Amino acid sequence: FVKRCHFESAEITQQMEAISEAFENLLAKVKSQKEALVVKQRVYQFFRDCEEMEDWINSQLTVASSEDYGKDLDDVDRLIHNFDLFLANLNTHEDKLTQFNTFANELINDVHDQEIETRTKDVRGLWDGLLELAMARKEALVGAKKVHSFDKKIDDTLDWILEKEALLTIDVNCQDVEMIQEMKQKQLGIRQDVKAINEQVMAVNKDADVLVATYPDAVDHIVAKRRELLRAVEKLDDMVKQRDSQL
Repeated sequence: FVKRCHFESAEITQQMEAISEAFENLLAKVKSQKEALVVKQRVYQFFRDCEEMEDWINSQLTVASSEDYGKDLDDVDRLIHNFDLFLANLNTHEDKLTQFNTFANELINDVHDQEIETRTKDVRGLWDGLLELAMARKEALVGAKKVHSFDKKIDDTLDWILEKEALLTIDVNCQDVEMIQEMKQKQLGIRQDVKAINEQVMAVNKDADVLVATYPDAVDHIVAKRRELLRAVEKLDDMVKQRDSQL
């Protein structure tokens, strides 16, 4: 109609231009709405990721903040093994945190939303806190193993002392020359063992000094165990002297 110079060609042209403009506006609006929906979907995904990360991190804080250091050497070895598995699990989740940080940074650049920035900092803060607790727990377990090893040395030495005490409580009130000679020989062996025990006590004392300086939280326990050992070896030395005088 327009090409044939229809008497309404001008109006038709105007209407076609209006329709074309309206269609372009519609396309632009659809594109804008689509982009807005994509942004909303990304924001929704971000907050869902935040909740998942926060829930997971909070669930790990219980393990990382545990104050269970075992009741003996075997028990602390079990705890250390389990905590090594826990740390390995943390390492596998570090990739997820990296992905979260990348996604969060992109979203912050695109949206410029204060709440997104705040939640991102919160998640990062929780993660850093978890790592800090985990490293502290790892060091604490290493210290606990040293203290339990110290305890075992003392307990083993105390058992050794009791063994010698039992020999020194045997009655020596006899007139048999051969029996007395035999007991003197045994006494010589006991004195050699007691010398070895005293050397062991000196080594344990050095260990105690190092532990007291390194782990101040365990000072009372370490001092008490050392005192128990020193009293026991002092008693043993007195028993040896008494037996010497009897023979």
